Amino acid sequence: MTPKLTIVIPTLNRCQLLKRAVRSALAQTSDDIEIIVSNNGSTDGTREVLEKFDDPRLRILHRDITIDACSHGNFLLDQARGDLFLGLSDDDYIEPDFASEVISFLTNHPEVVFAYTGCDMHYADVTVPARLGPDIENGVDFIFYFLGGKRDVCWCACVTRTADLRAIGNIPPLTICGDMFYWTKLATQGAVGCIRKTLSHYI
Repeated sequence: MTPKLTIVIPTLNRCQLLKRAVRSALAQTSDDIEIIVSNNGSTDGTREVLEKFDDPRLRILHRDITIDACSHGNFLLDQARGDLFLGLSDDDYIEPDFASEVISFLTNHPEVVFAYTGCDMHYADVTVPARLGPDIENGVDFIFYFLGGKRDVCWCACVTRTADLRAIGNIPPLTICGDMFYWTKLATQGAVGCIRKTLSHYI
């Protein structure tokens, strides 16, 4: 069956951090997910770490040659089978109810072009909660408030529709912030949703 949500985790030479990200994805209370971990040519113990995980929802991909971050992101988008898409960095992690909450929200609000959750942003020993908007707001207003420092957007907290990302197209080469490339384009196309619960962690 086609999963509702695809969680992609790109990784390169951060095997110790990767464990937490994968475990958080596997701990989801919703089974309507797939998890894709793509090892982008790591030379540390990443392959050995991933071999210890065994779960039917988990797909592990190994690349022999490292490619740039934009190309790796495009590759992972091609691999996704879910209707919804979450990009989770190998040093970030999500709470167990993340998938069930975002699936329910986006199912009930088809007018929303993407949704983001509350997110704790961790800087060394300091934790800063993300600044959030209302449940639903105009996408252009969302961008305005983001530029004014009144919204925080972490990709590990954002869920989009996979088809919408593919309609936008691949991340151009040398793009610095691939996540901003996508969510700013999406926000100009409709409403943005916010799940006002701390369900993700940005490191």
